[in-house]
Amino acid sequence: MSTEVSRPPCWPGRYCELSIGFARIEELEAVITEASLAMQEIPREALFLAAKVFLRYRRSRGAKSNVLPDFHIGAHDRGEPATQRPRTHLTAAS
Repeated sequence: MSTEVSRPPCWPGRYCELSIGFARIEELEAVITEASLAMQEIPREALFLAAKVFLRYRRSRGAKSNVLPDFHIGAHDRGEPATQRPRTHLTAAS
């Protein structure tokens, strides 16, 4: 039985959100390191899917007018294990 624990992911949008609370990038980087967060990029396929889901959202009279980070995260979630999903209430299910 493996005792290795995977590091929680930190996507670019979350990094931006976190950065608001810090005056200097070094402070944020120290917190990221201390929390053992793994910086991850969002794959292009997930970004493409997010745009398609967002388009469907807008066509169904969704109120937001920009591509929300939640759509990116939801699209990226499709390939991530459930234990690594930051927000499970929003998915890019077809």
